[in-house]
Amino acid sequence: DETGRWTSLSQISTICKEKDILFFCDATQAIGKINIDLQKVPIDLLCLSAHKLHGPKGVGALYIRRKSKPIQITPLIVGGGQESGFRGGTYNVPAIVGFGKALSLLKPTSYHTVERNRDLSEELLCGIPEIIIHGKNVPRLPNTSYISFKHILASEIMTACPALALSSGSACVTGSREPSHVLMAMNVSKEDALSAIRFSLSIFTTQEDIIQCAQLVTDAVRKIRDQSPIWQLFKAGLID
Repeated sequence: DETGRWTSLSQISTICKEKDILFFCDATQAIGKINIDLQKVPIDLLCLSAHKLHGPKGVGALYIRRKSKPIQITPLIVGGGQESGFRGGTYNVPAIVGFGKALSLLKPTSYHTVERNRDLSEELLCGIPEIIIHGKNVPRLPNTSYISFKHILASEIMTACPALALSSGSACVTGSREPSHVLMAMNVSKEDALSAIRFSLSIFTTQEDIIQCAQLVTDAVRKIRDQSPIWQLFKAGLID
């Protein structure tokens, strides 16, 4: 959700099958970005959310594989038996229609363009000294970059770039002053974790947007570092 890194679903499914364990996959971030072939990867349950592909919030989908022994789902909301008994309550028709429309906008080539834009943004941002692109050399989503800028707090960059919608982590921990637990689990230092910003692109992001974003961030980092005693100590070789 933060770095964009993803793990082989086929390997996980193989392990689950060997141990006779149901495989539930949260594909909220993956939908429309990477191909998940449910004919080849025997995922038992898979969930999606519309808001990650320009659909409305509050609507999603649950895939349940047909098995010889049906998977039993206990509803969290009971009532009138809607949604085949999985969720009681009146259908949210506008949200469902919006979800369908968002899916219809996706094209097989959409995220090839997004990946090219991500690579362009990282190439431009690499002009900034002392940055770390987390997960750069491993499989990851085509739209996500999670970048640390050494000796700067992520909050400083976001404050200096009010025209940009930037994030220092996932929406699940918005407002937290603690470093990303994901980066900490990856053995990233606390200082680098606190300097990390996530850039997420969409199928509507243009190259002009990318160039403008990279320029704004580059200018902001330069100004912050020019006024930073810690950066001066680093440049003088007195700290790492």
